[in-house]
This record gives sequence, structure tokens and C-alpha cells, in this order.
Amino acid sequence: MGLAIALAVGNHFLWGLQPVLTRWLQHWGKIETMSLVFMCLVLSFFLNVSTSMLKAKDSKPSNGSTEEKWATKHTQQTVFVAIVYALRSSTNFMSASLTHAYTISMIQMLGVFVMAGGSWLVLHEKVPWYMWIALTISVFGSGLVIAGQSSRQDSSKLTHKDVVGICLQTFSLFFSTCSRLQMRTTEKLFTSNQFMRAQYVGGGIFSLLWCVFVTGIEESYLPWTKLKWTDWTAFFFLAIGIHFIAGTAQVYLNRELGVATYATVQPVRLIGSVTGSFLVLHEPVTGILTWAGLIVVGITVTFYVVYSKSKMEDKKNEDKNDNQQQLLESVA
Repeated sequence: MGLAIALAVGNHFLWGLQPVLTRWLQHWGKIETMSLVFMCLVLSFFLNVSTSMLKAKDSKPSNGSTEEKWATKHTQQTVFVAIVYALRSSTNFMSASLTHAYTISMIQMLGVFVMAGGSWLVLHEKVPWYMWIALTISVFGSGLVIAGQSSRQDSSKLTHKDVVGICLQTFSLFFSTCSRLQMRTTEKLFTSNQFMRAQYVGGGIFSLLWCVFVTGIEESYLPWTKLKWTDWTAFFFLAIGIHFIAGTAQVYLNRELGVATYATVQPVRLIGSVTGSFLVLHEPVTGILTWAGLIVVGITVTFYVVYSKSKMEDKKNEDKNDNQQQLLESVA
């Protein structure tokens, strides 16, 4: 468990760097957004296939399902996983080109609340009453960040592009929640590698069609021929380090630790984005209101997920004690 938690911390930090490197390649490398999505997913797909050939277990029918029924369900879920990821990846990458990396991570922090609502709707898990208090405080903190940026008169001032970027990241947040729920509901259908492969194919096909019919092949291709070695370093770190390694690890950790436990260290993403924005993009967080808002969101989300985890542990212990008591009474 300790090793898995440590891996979760590192995994969230890497995902915090994702909007930083994406913004680098879009602004400094002049790479078109959907072209970047396509190249990242193609490289990740081939790495996924290569590792699967070395070590992989194919999912098989379970619970007495016939092969025909299992195959039909497997195909349906594969298509669903692919569509959700195509929408998630496109909105996520597009938002990075429009607003600051730390603003994106701040929006992503609210995912724990959306995930709780999704678990209630899909998995029929109870939503704790204190979630609404934590959500209200987090929304207030997000408002402070936006207000802080609106009051600035420099390059960090909030513009209409930032508003569009925030809206796109909000959409991406809901698609991300759907994806995390799929990780839970498809455990018996897909291995981690198979799940990621379905995502790569869905996102790759969507981004390729976008490049061909919307952006244009020439505009999508030419910027790649002008990249510097620093740009290529950022790309390979983004594609291999984050989308392949961190992406595959995320599926494993969600299944190993559970969604709630994995989310307990999600505030590390914000640390990764703030650090990366300062060191890589030279876009430091400025203004008291912006800092205050980020701190409010970070502390609130941390309190919510840790408190939720402790309540879950208490409930498990109570159920365990009740079962032991019933067993002793039956023996007596």
C-alpha cells in the first residue's frame, strides 16, 4: 500500500506537468493542438502494443458469460471508452493553449466532487453531506483565482481566451470522470493495457480526422519539421512519460487503491503545474487573490478526500466488527 501511495504521488505530479508541456509545444513549438494529440497517442499506442507483446494477460469471459455475449459487451465498451477519451483528450489539449497551466490544474482539482457525483449515479455509492460544503468552498476558491486574474494588468490578466479554456477544461473534467468510472466498471473486460489501447485508438482516430479535414495536413505537419531539441525533449516527455507511463499507471492505481484513495493525493497535480509554470513556461502565479484561491482549493480538496477516506475506513472497521460479533453469537 505504501509503495502504491508513493507511485500515486509521482503519478499526479506528472499529470500536473501535462498542461505545462502541452502549452510549451503549442506556444513555443507552434504545434497545432490536434496534431499534438495525434502524435502523442500514436507513440503511446505503439509503446502499449510493444509492452503488451512482452507481458500481457488477455481478458476472458467471467461469471459464466458465453463468449458471444462477452465479445458483444467487450466491443460495445471498447467503442464507448474510445469515444469518451477522444472527447476528453481533445478538450484537455485545447484548453492548455488558451489558459494558464495552473488554472487547468485548479479546475481538475474539482474532479473529486464530480467523481463523487458520478459514483452516486453509476455505482450507486452514497454522496457524503460534507461534499457539498467542500464543493462550495472550492468553487469560492476558484472564483478568487478568476477574480485575481481579472484584476491584473499584465500578461496574466484574464481574457476571453482564458474563459474559453476554462470552459473546455470543465467539459474535459466530466469526460475524465466518465473515463475513471469506466476504469472501475470494465475491470473484468479489459486489462490496463487493453483499456489504454482503446483510449489511444479512439483519440488517435478523432485527432487524425480533425487534422485532415479541419486544420489541414500542411498546417498540421510543417511545424514538426522546425522543432528544436528542447521541443522534442518536451514532446517525448509528454508522450512517453505522461501519456504512456503515467496514463497506464493511473489505470492500475485506480484499480489497486480505489478511486477514493487515489484521489487523496490529487492536490499534488496543482503543485506540479505551479512549479512547471514557473520553471518551464516562466508564467508564475501572481497576485494575492490568485494565490489565496489556489491555496483554498488545495486545502479544501485535501481535507475532503482525506476525511472521506477516514470515514470509509471507519465504516469498514464497523462492518468487520459487526460480522465478528454475529459469528461469535452464532457459535455460542
